[in-house]
Amino acid sequence: MMRWEDVLYSQGFGARRACRALVRAGLVEVDDERRPVTDPDAPLPPDLAPGQWRWLGADEVAALQGAARS
Repeated sequence: MMRWEDVLYSQGFGARRACRALVRAGLVEVDDERRPVTDPDAPLPPDLAPGQWRWLGADEVAALQGAARS
């Protein structure tokens, strides 16, 4: 089972603790409805394939990490 924290960590969003903070802060959104995810241990929806993830540039990742620290 892959968790949100694991996905963010594997994609270079930062250390696991930073990835948990991004999720807890509601900065991770799911599907076209842009529902925020706030549980870093929640499993990914089974229909969410890796090709559906939006890739962010380093500047966007840094901005998200800064927002999670606030």
